[in-house]
Amino acid sequence: MRIRELWSSDDQLSLATFEVAVRNADLAGALLALEGASTRGTTEARLQLHQLGTQVLTAPGDPVSALTRVLVEGEGFHGDTDDYYNPRNSDLSVVLDRRRGLPILLSCVWMLVGEQAEIPVEGVGLPGHFIVRVGDVLVDPFAAGRMLSIGDCAEMVHAMSNGDLAWKDEFLQPTPQDQ
Repeated sequence: MRIRELWSSDDQLSLATFEVAVRNADLAGALLALEGASTRGTTEARLQLHQLGTQVLTAPGDPVSALTRVLVEGEGFHGDTDDYYNPRNSDLSVVLDRRRGLPILLSCVWMLVGEQAEIPVEGVGLPGHFIVRVGDVLVDPFAAGRMLSIGDCAEMVHAMSNGDLAWKDEFLQPTPQDQ
């Protein structure tokens, strides 16, 4: 079988949609295109993100508390520790439905809901684990919104690298969405 036989017109459309989303800095659109979400699936996912953002806007407390109250306490978003490598943990629309996923996808949910609620949430790609920064607060969406100190982050990096990677403050730099 040749590679060309594996590539469909749907794949070509998803690639074109992904490229447009990237050019427009549309994280949700890019993630949904990568998973090959249908028009209906894309609309439903965007509606869910909008509704979650609206809930965050009306939730009491500071931005971290509001995001945690809605996403973790209210909606139950958390890391899938039982079946971490399940491919469904990598699809935004599925993560929105199941409320479980990988660190990077849960971080994307926090970023996208934050965007809807006009709260700046940045992704931080630590070596081996993805987290977010809400203002000056580091948060682990995979660990049910656990707030992290720099020491906690250093311990995570140390553990994930089996002690082979020395901590660098540059690990806390935001991960640009346009690369």
